Amino acid sequence: MEKPPYVFRIITYFSVGSVEKKNPRIDYITKLTLEIGSELPKGKFSLELTKPFQPLCRGGEKLINLQYLDHNDIESISTFRGSNGEKKARIEIQMKEHGSTIYVKCGRIEGIPGWNERQ
Repeated sequence: MEKPPYVFRIITYFSVGSVEKKNPRIDYITKLTLEIGSELPKGKFSLELTKPFQPLCRGGEKLINLQYLDHNDIESISTFRGSNGEKKARIEIQMKEHGSTIYVKCGRIEGIPGWNERQ
């Protein structure tokens, strides 16, 4: 059974901090860092997503959309640990307009307050 998400609300800052690739010539992302500032919980957080954009770890258009995303467009950001079953770890970014959601599946998320880094 999947555990409840950790939710960031009232987003004050959002950016893609860094993108680490397995090889500069191959579009295989090993680690993606997202910088998030929020009021609930209050603070600035660096979330590291290991092997994002499952199953092929290629960001493509999804990565470009994240890089141009502005914090004023974001309603909330939910992070899920995943489960031992079918569900992968993921981040869901709920947008203010049109109620749309951006999903980023990954192998693991680090940097969430109170989560065991090994998950």
